[in-house]
Amino acid sequence: MTDHFGDARLEEMKFLTELDRSGLTLTLEPGRKRDMVFSLVYQRFVSGSNLEWTAPAGPRWVSRPGESELELRVQQCWVNSLSDVLSRVPVHLELTHLGRVRLSELRQALRAGKIREPFGILWDGRHLEIDLQIAILDATGSAPLSVGFLDMNELKIINDSVGHEAGSTALRAYFHAVATGLAGSGEAYRDGGDEVIAVLPSRGAEEAKRTLRKVCLLLMQEDLRFEGFRRVSLSVGVATTIDPTTQFAVLRERAERAMYRAKAETRKSMPSPSAIAAEQGEASIITLDTPEA
Repeated sequence: MTDHFGDARLEEMKFLTELDRSGLTLTLEPGRKRDMVFSLVYQRFVSGSNLEWTAPAGPRWVSRPGESELELRVQQCWVNSLSDVLSRVPVHLELTHLGRVRLSELRQALRAGKIREPFGILWDGRHLEIDLQIAILDATGSAPLSVGFLDMNELKIINDSVGHEAGSTALRAYFHAVATGLAGSGEAYRDGGDEVIAVLPSRGAEEAKRTLRKVCLLLMQEDLRFEGFRRVSLSVGVATTIDPTTQFAVLRERAERAMYRAKAETRKSMPSPSAIAAEQGEASIITLDTPEA
């Protein structure tokens, strides 16, 4: 891990999540990461010393609290952990039970207080970065994370030729199709204009494409009946990771590049069909005749 910090709670959650997977052995130089780790050890969320204990024979009580051999050993382990963090020597750190409680609290706190975009249908894009980074931390070979980058075809033409009220109607239909198609599978964020990012935990590329194909069909079934436009369509790109260290911006950019491959295919026909492209393979064209997979 580097000493680059963003949101302090998110950085703490990333560190605790990594510890929860397998523990860490690292050497800490002075800086914000060492300050964070020292604080976590001080609060007993993290431990660097394993306590081995065999109960002594005889009575297990003492005259005053804090004088038992066990309490003294626990305290010494705690002090040793704090010392090791500051000593610039390799130290192995493990998550404690209190740390797992803290990790759960951080996840809840970081996802609390979210707001919707102006239509009140999808999540506001300001929450995307943190929510996607949380989802990336859970990505594994058995539970891949897929991200969909969705863009509505010909919105500018609708706005310019029919008017912005018609464009807003099309956007509402689009967002409702996304919300309906993703229900129970993931969450979607309006990332400005008509760009939508869909976060699909525990979904590989093919499963994500099936879900997003359903979104495309739901929207294309909407009979909007604008002048010159009866239906609208989507271009969709899909990127997938099983690596919990994947960078948020990199995964988003991979999905966006795939979306532009899909959009290139939609421009070959009029009216534009929908299309989905993963990072590998050809883009799939979707029309109303396309069966739901």
